[in-house]
Amino acid sequence: MSVPTRTRTYKCRSCFKTNDFWDQNCPSCGAFGGLYLAQLGAPPPPRRAGPPTLADARAKMTKRGERLPSGIPELDRIFGTDWKTQDSGLYSPSISLLAGGEGTGKTTLMLQMLAA
Repeated sequence: MSVPTRTRTYKCRSCFKTNDFWDQNCPSCGAFGGLYLAQLGAPPPPRRAGPPTLADARAKMTKRGERLPSGIPELDRIFGTDWKTQDSGLYSPSISLLAGGEGTGKTTLMLQMLAA
């Protein structure tokens, strides 16, 4: 069974041309150390421009007593699992407090949850 390979794209900081390989000097303009990894694998899906709207929030609302998945299965298990339906995630209505020491990754975890 073959494993799909990830394609890498490198971009020059000076001339913004792309290459399929990394080199110390850009092959197009010759800038030293100008190439950086611009893309690994497939590009991420495009994000919707602008802030979320009230319609977006209403579309995600759940009925009382249902669970709203966070998009991260491990985090959903921490928030709890309904023993009848085996649904996991944030319970509606509820308030969850994320606590921890300085530098433990609370902000990073919430940013990942928002991005999922």
